[in-house]
Amino acid sequence: MNCLHSDSLIYYTVQIKCYVMTFFNSCTIFICVNSLGVTTASIYYRASFLVYKYKRSKGSRRALASTLNEAANEDSFAPESSPLAATTVCRMSWGNSQEFMFTCLLYVLGLGNILRFPELAYNNGGGAFLMVYLLCLLLIGIPLFYLEIAFGQFTSLGSIAQWRVSPLFKGVGIGVIISNSLSSLSYNLTTSWAVYYFFASMKESLPWSQCWSTDLSSEMSCKGYNKTDNLFHNVYEKDEKVIDSNFSSTSSNHSGLVASGFEGDVQDPLSAIYAAENHFYYDYLKMSPSVGVFGYPQWKLCLSLLLTWILVYVILMKNIKSVGKVSLALIPVCVIILLAFLIQSFVLDKTGSSLGVKYLITPQWKYLAKGSTWYAAGSQVLFSLSLMQGGLTILATYNRFTHNVLRAAVLIPVIDTLLSLLASVTLFSVLGVLAHHQQVNISQVLGGSTGTVFVAFTKAASMMPTPQLWNVLFFLVLVTMGIGSQYVSIEAVVSAIIDEYPVRLSKKRLTVIGVVCSAMFVLSLPLTCNGGIYLQEVLNRFAGANAVMFLALVYNIALVWVYGIDKLLLDIKAMMGAEPTRGWRWLWKFITPASLLMLFVLSFIFQSPPKVTAHFIDYTLPVWADVIGWLIFTVQIIPIFISSVTLYITTPTAPIGKKLRRLSRPSCLWESTINDETIESSSDLTDGPRQVSRRVFAKNSSLKTGKDIGGLDSIFSATVGNNVLVKNGYKLRIQSPSFQTCN
Repeated sequence: MNCLHSDSLIYYTVQIKCYVMTFFNSCTIFICVNSLGVTTASIYYRASFLVYKYKRSKGSRRALASTLNEAANEDSFAPESSPLAATTVCRMSWGNSQEFMFTCLLYVLGLGNILRFPELAYNNGGGAFLMVYLLCLLLIGIPLFYLEIAFGQFTSLGSIAQWRVSPLFKGVGIGVIISNSLSSLSYNLTTSWAVYYFFASMKESLPWSQCWSTDLSSEMSCKGYNKTDNLFHNVYEKDEKVIDSNFSSTSSNHSGLVASGFEGDVQDPLSAIYAAENHFYYDYLKMSPSVGVFGYPQWKLCLSLLLTWILVYVILMKNIKSVGKVSLALIPVCVIILLAFLIQSFVLDKTGSSLGVKYLITPQWKYLAKGSTWYAAGSQVLFSLSLMQGGLTILATYNRFTHNVLRAAVLIPVIDTLLSLLASVTLFSVLGVLAHHQQVNISQVLGGSTGTVFVAFTKAASMMPTPQLWNVLFFLVLVTMGIGSQYVSIEAVVSAIIDEYPVRLSKKRLTVIGVVCSAMFVLSLPLTCNGGIYLQEVLNRFAGANAVMFLALVYNIALVWVYGIDKLLLDIKAMMGAEPTRGWRWLWKFITPASLLMLFVLSFIFQSPPKVTAHFIDYTLPVWADVIGWLIFTVQIIPIFISSVTLYITTPTAPIGKKLRRLSRPSCLWESTINDETIESSSDLTDGPRQVSRRVFAKNSSLKTGKDIGGLDSIFSATVGNNVLVKNGYKLRIQSPSFQTCN
């Protein structure tokens, strides 16, 4: 736990009521010490353990203080009277580096690697897109990933509070949390689809195995018809004269096939719509023909969405160590299931699977000259690594101060990319089987972007032995990735709020979680309406790429150019013992911000109106939907300007240049200067208050691990900038300074 409890804990006036059990001569004696508190089993066991340790430690008062601190670290127990509780929020530490690594992987993998990456590769030249993606990963993804987790680990603060390093840019943290929240609305809706399909897959008769599953469609059997059997039910019911009993067109005029209220273009009025598509779009989503027919919330969607948010809430109630241990098993299980799907697709149809994979990896070189390809690759790198969403920051705050962030910064993006490729190869292998089976081009099987994976995999699973099992396994992967990613996203929001108001909210974590999850569920309800899929497309388009690029650009500039690259490198050196190489300096100062600026400009040049593409429609949303999208974009970046202007106005009068320099410097809650000290022994910890920045333990020092004083090394990441009273060499007490801007 990144906070410290000294032997002053012995004197804390925590009034309790406890039972002390003592066994003597086979008799049990209960001694009740009555006071105003309550009796709990955990207090009894902690007291018993401490008394036992005390008797084994030569009666040393200092040893007992260390024992108390160890117990507090184990249980994340912060007494109310502890002065630490008034200044910082105590955080537990990961059990080991693997827990951090796998939890990060569970977070960054998410649904984007399965749902979005294959679609972008398909639309942007296959292998050509993969090459551009790898280049963007090297120039943008890995440097930003390294920067975000290193800064989070050093500060041990949430996305907003960490900007004490430069109060002028506090709005960046606010924008990150807003962007995270907006993205979570759409993300959790997609996760709720997977939750519904997971439970529906357990039925003896799969709902999407029946051709006519909607109320408006005919009770006609699917057997004996060719690929044009299962037409969109509104088509043949509303215009029976155009289609005969054999489902073939008797008229060259297909205008009558357009459903009432539909404003989009029909790609192929007489192409097939199969049972899986019919169930997804019209039985489950009950998709309206246009955004103008918005409808009302659908009970199936609402129920699955509610269940998803309840799952997120329940997981958030657990501590981070529990999630870290679970993630160690979940990631390998997900990989094994994807590999099983890939192998099974080749077993079903080796020719079709090979064609699908070839379709994915074959480069179409003309796409390298298209700016849209570069924009798509860059935005996917930011999305796939979950950069500028606050999740990586909050996960890094649970690291030990000396954790090797460089290793994680390289390994996690590389593994994430490899698993994205695995998911893409698996999907296109399945699509190849379907295309070969239906004797059509793979682009016709892919159909469109919205719901492609849900339709394609359910189709493929129906061709496999025991389709229920394959469906359950696949949607288990989606649910695991979706919930795992959403857990970290909401944890970032909750922690950012609590870190801003630690005195009021540090003891009300469950209440904050409940309020956040409830608010997010209510805000998500419009997405469950008949036209909700159109609103979701607007959120996907504008709550992600453009705003995240801008936030990442400002984030990079604020840390590297305003706070200073030299200070930043020294901060990393304080954690890792070695300064990053010159290559990182060049990346952070020039290459990464220049690449982000280029992508941000390309986003405006190649920004196309949002549209929803399904098997049979290609619907472009009206102009007013585009306006709403740009308002969503503005909401994410406007806090940067509002926060800066507000802080500037409320700062005492001074020349403009001096005022800006003052606001750009670290606040007194941070530390305005680097003050490294080498500590040889406890005698170096002289009495008196001083400002904590970073202290380096000598290699031969008995205090190097901080065990002699209860973990002193861990306090520096949690209380940088706070006053610390050092007394008797090992007794520390945190004193909260009033917030003011350093001169």
